[in-house]
Amino acid sequence: MLLLVGAGGVTLTLSAAADWADDQPSTHEFALERDPFGPRSLLRPDALTRSIDIALAEAEPGDRVANINARPTRVLVTLTDPRDQSRWVTINTAGDVQVTDLRSATYANSVPPARATVDPAPAVRALRRLWRSHQPYARDPLLSVQLDGDTERVSGWIASVDGVAQADRSVRLTPDGKVVR
Repeated sequence: MLLLVGAGGVTLTLSAAADWADDQPSTHEFALERDPFGPRSLLRPDALTRSIDIALAEAEPGDRVANINARPTRVLVTLTDPRDQSRWVTINTAGDVQVTDLRSATYANSVPPARATVDPAPAVRALRRLWRSHQPYARDPLLSVQLDGDTERVSGWIASVDGVAQADRSVRLTPDGKVVR
């Protein structure tokens, strides 16, 4: 009887731990190393849009967007205030927000937060095609927005992967996800 109660307790504990771990970013990172476009990935159009929106909500009046980078496990948005003081706003797979103040930074191009929003779905599809075309070697997919300081709009994307020849690592994309030759 004691063995049965002990086994039941261990089973219950392991079950609770597995359910708890399912919602932890470190668990997501492990799963996303195998499938960077899986269900928990931030490189899914809806998750990427939601993460960018959360990060842009951290912008204060006068802030400009200097950079947006998206990986399967995190989205990083760099905001710069009128005094050229920058901060990173990082969103992880659990939706946690972390703000890191930087001393200062100069970015050649930045745009108002309202102009930094663009449909990421075409760029995500292009990144996924790039990643698949270089399997089994491609790893660490990254999507970076390109900003045009003159027009103050998103001018395109850079889709890149590691683990492949330098010439094959990245492609420039238009805002609608077409490869720039």
